[in-house]
Amino acid sequence: MVREAGCGRVGFDKVALVQQERSGSRRMSSAQAPALVHHDGGRPAAACWLSKGEHVALRTVIRRRRSLLLAALALLAAVVVPGADASLPGKPAGPVGCDAGRLAGTHHPGDTRSHPANVAGCVSYTHAGYGESWLIVTPPIVSNGTTVPSAVIRGGPYQDHPTTQLPSFGIARSVDEGAHWANLQFAGNSTEVANRCGSDPGFYRDPVTNRTFWYGDGSCEDVSYVVGPMNIMYSDDGGESWRDFADPMNFFPDIFDAAHMLGAPATTADSKAALARNHYAGNVIYMCGGSTCYKSVDGGVTYGNKSSIKALAAGQKDGKLYTLSSGVLNVSTDEGKTWSPQGKAIPSSLSAGGIGMCTRAGGAGDLWVDNANNIYVGGTSGGKLAVAFSRDGGNSWSSPITAQMPEVTSFAMCSFAADPDRPGHIAFAYNGATAKTPSPTQHGYLTETENLFEANPLFTSVQVDSDSDPLLPNGGPAAAAPGTIGLGGAGMPPHSVSRYDYMGVTFSPVDGRPWASYAKDRCNLTFCLDQPDPNLTSGDNMQRNYFWTGWIGAVGTMATIPTA
Repeated sequence: MVREAGCGRVGFDKVALVQQERSGSRRMSSAQAPALVHHDGGRPAAACWLSKGEHVALRTVIRRRRSLLLAALALLAAVVVPGADASLPGKPAGPVGCDAGRLAGTHHPGDTRSHPANVAGCVSYTHAGYGESWLIVTPPIVSNGTTVPSAVIRGGPYQDHPTTQLPSFGIARSVDEGAHWANLQFAGNSTEVANRCGSDPGFYRDPVTNRTFWYGDGSCEDVSYVVGPMNIMYSDDGGESWRDFADPMNFFPDIFDAAHMLGAPATTADSKAALARNHYAGNVIYMCGGSTCYKSVDGGVTYGNKSSIKALAAGQKDGKLYTLSSGVLNVSTDEGKTWSPQGKAIPSSLSAGGIGMCTRAGGAGDLWVDNANNIYVGGTSGGKLAVAFSRDGGNSWSSPITAQMPEVTSFAMCSFAADPDRPGHIAFAYNGATAKTPSPTQHGYLTETENLFEANPLFTSVQVDSDSDPLLPNGGPAAAAPGTIGLGGAGMPPHSVSRYDYMGVTFSPVDGRPWASYAKDRCNLTFCLDQPDPNLTSGDNMQRNYFWTGWIGAVGTMATIPTA
């Protein structure tokens, strides 16, 4: 059953309105969102609420009318708006919100400027939220005889307008590379009766079964705020439908904040037997936080068997779990039961760790292992974004390799990832500024290389947002404000309330395209103070920082510009 709020018919009408930037769009005032691109005749935006329980579905696949609709739209674009043809020279192909006029180029480590390249930065906007988020890209999946297209999914959206519900978290999901973003709100569970809420949202996709997990720590409501549940949902059809994890208090008090999820092949006889007995053909799933990981041998339906150390990465080739301790790898070959040091320390000139500094909540994000057991650590070296790698299990490490776009002279937050399917393919997402950027404005940047292991790797970098409409017109969020708690603070001009303390970057399993999650501060006046959510008492607002937000989710990527 789907509980709706003006969602309309199945098909395009079921998808919430896109909030997307296009080249030349007007600048927003403090009360305006980015321009809305209406796909259903200009009706108001709709948020779709997903009910709790067994199986909830929101279909965004267009079936009977798809071919006719797409043909009509293609004809309209060709006749009415010939300049909209993305195949024309100078027009980026693929995602929406792209502009070849933004800063972009290629560079090698040590270069002082980028070189021209046929690439453009792209950004689209999702829904209101308070900043922090991870994201994931799912491959096409056949479900009930229908192919569900590849989807980009970003966590952390609120419902589009304050309602009788408390502030809630769900997911923003696009099946057309950011042209439209659905707003899926998860309903309540046993500890959060009215809705689903929390912070530090994240995702994990089991590459064996394509089961996709969303998770976040509680809590909007008083009960969940005190006891601290972990909210988990999972989908077997690329985010079209979701099942609820039945026991959110299972991890308390070991894990109730800043968690992350991993998966790896079973390495013990007991787990292999349990996976077979439970008819789950995928990985052992690990829910990690605090100083431990709970493991699941039934595809995330139940969790138990705590590890003695919290894992930060997992190898898909052999099932090893990895963490870093004083710069040295520690590994487990028995699913977290025992751990031992492995190899040498990472280069001392590479600084890794620290929330927002290429790690997400819980400390994960700077350490990655690809499917060939190459190991990567992202961080900073000499004040620049850099990465080191090992191709022999940590016995030797490369020197830190500078990845930051040469024109970017300062950065305030970053995220790092290695592509598990394509050795040597890594990416950084970051907020920062160039020497020409007026203070305190910050833009969003995205850097990748597909040949990190070469002697002089070539990086490609883009600025995803425009100079005229920056993501952070007033700089990054304030650390705190008088009378409030939370990493973003509230009532600190000129920022909206935010917990924008980490961002995300990932890769499409289809084509390897990097995607990154950012946040946009819509308060671009001299100052902007958000109003308390009308559904919370003043004490709740002061205690938990749930003001109605001036922030909106942003998703960035890069696209190739076709040549003549």
